[in-house]
Amino acid sequence: MIERGLIERVPGPGRAVRHRLTDKGEDLRERAGEVVRETFAESFSALSGEELQTFGDLLARVLAR
Repeated sequence: MIERGLIERVPGPGRAVRHRLTDKGEDLRERAGEVVRETFAESFSALSGEELQTFGDLLARVLAR
């Protein structure tokens, strides 16, 4: 990702090295987010609002374990 110009290394506290998105990386993240949102919307479009709420509640229960 560094070689592709998507992230860069920056100094952190002490000897730590952190990574952060470059402008190019941030642009890619935003564009990918749009694709993910569109995919989710299409994937769950057959569910009603009530069904989506039930699905979300069930997922939350599973993930809480």
